[in-house]
Formats: sequence, C-alpha cells, structure tokens
Amino acid sequence: MARPYITCRQLIDFIADYVAGDLDDVEREDFDRHLGVCPSCRAYLDSYRKTMALACPDEPLPDVPEALVQRILGRDLVTRLKRGDAQAFEELVRRYSAQLLRAARRLLASEEDARDAVQDAFVNAFRSMRDFEASAKISTWLHRIVINASLMRLRTRRRKPEEEIEQYLPRFLEDGHQTESSAPWQEPADAMLEREELRRLVRETIERLPESYRVVLILRDLEELSTEETAAMLGATANAVKIRLHRARQALRTMLDPYVRSYG
Repeated sequence: MARPYITCRQLIDFIADYVAGDLDDVEREDFDRHLGVCPSCRAYLDSYRKTMALACPDEPLPDVPEALVQRILGRDLVTRLKRGDAQAFEELVRRYSAQLLRAARRLLASEEDARDAVQDAFVNAFRSMRDFEASAKISTWLHRIVINASLMRLRTRRRKPEEEIEQYLPRFLEDGHQTESSAPWQEPADAMLEREELRRLVRETIERLPESYRVVLILRDLEELSTEETAAMLGATANAVKIRLHRARQALRTMLDPYVRSYG
C-alpha cells in the first residue's frame, strides 16, 4: 500500500531541509510526490528558493589569497603584530577596514555604531594577537571578531518596537492545506538580482524582521557562517538557529511577495 501524501503544512515546515538536501531518501520521495500534485507548494518552493537568492551577499570584495596578503603586508606581519608593532597594525587596518565595515553595517543600522564596532574589533584583535595562529587566515579571524563586536553592540543598545513574525508565517487549514494558495514568482532569480530597487527593498525588508530572526538570517545567509558558528556566537542551540533561519526566510518571502508578484 502506498504511503499517504504529506500535507502542505508538513512540506512547508521542513522545506529548508529539502532545499539543503538534509532529508533522507524516503522523506525526499514524499516531498517530491506532494510537489508533483500541488501547484501551490511548487510555487512556494520556487519563491522560497528565490528569497534565499535575494538574501545573498552583495557583490563580494575581491578575495586576495592569504599568501599574497602576506607578501603585500610583509612576510613577518604576524610576528610584528605579536610584538605590538604599531606600523604593522596600521597596515592591517588599511587592508581590512572596508571589509569589516560592510559586515558591521549589515548587523547595525547606525553608521556610527558600525564604525565603532569596527574600531572595537581592531582593538580586540590587537589585544588578542598573541593567540592568533600563524597558519590561520587573517581575514576570517578578523571577520569573526567584528561580528562579535557588532553583536555586543546590539545587546547593549535600546531595542525598538518590533513587528511580530507570526503574521508573516504561512497559515494552514485544519486539514494541512494553505489558507491561501501560493502564486509563482515569474521572474528568474538572476534577473531579480539585477534590479537595484529590488535589492534595496530586500535590505529594507530584512531590517524590519524581529532582531533575533534578522541576526540569524544575516549571519547565515549574508555573512555565510555555518549553523554551528552562528549558534556559538549567539549562545543558542543549532536547532534554534535552524528554526529562526527558516522562519526569517518565510517572513521575508511573505513580505516581498506582493511586490515581486506585481512586478512579474
């Protein structure tokens, strides 16, 4: 006897695992069977994937190979930094300030707070330089430090009133079907990404998310940290990070839906 079809609610609740390839063969088969007969869930899956694409990082800064960085800044850079060489520290600041500032701006709406977080990050890096392993990548090490500095500023600032995320999550009938069928986003993701007004809208919409969800979305989808790294930085469990990320993507998709559909 064939297994019964899963419901729309079951599919949408675990759609992040489907997209990430984290389902086992049986679960994936159940998803594919449902998607084969449910145009609403096919449309939701497509718009969910496009939401993930829209929440990707901006055009990345050139990634200079670490060996080249060492040649540019001096082969003995780490040694000089560990000795407390002020000139070596100034060279480090010039090379990485723009990269760290962009990361801080994503988490902190205030330009002043972002610049202060970068300053804090460089001070913390200078103080902890003796713990840096020469085999590690300096840019990755500094990136983690500025993320921590930005999160510290988020924790100490006065929170503004936030919208409840539940209003943007999918709603379902008692039988598990969506209360309103999802409609497809007709425009291809790459074409959507070329429109500056849409990229600006995405940034503004992410800023409207409740902080605990916004931060996870930024750390995972924009700063490209792993689930485990994000959990460690936030003092949360990996499962909590996965749930918040999924809900943040769902809310972002709902908030963007009217605009994207009207444009398409």
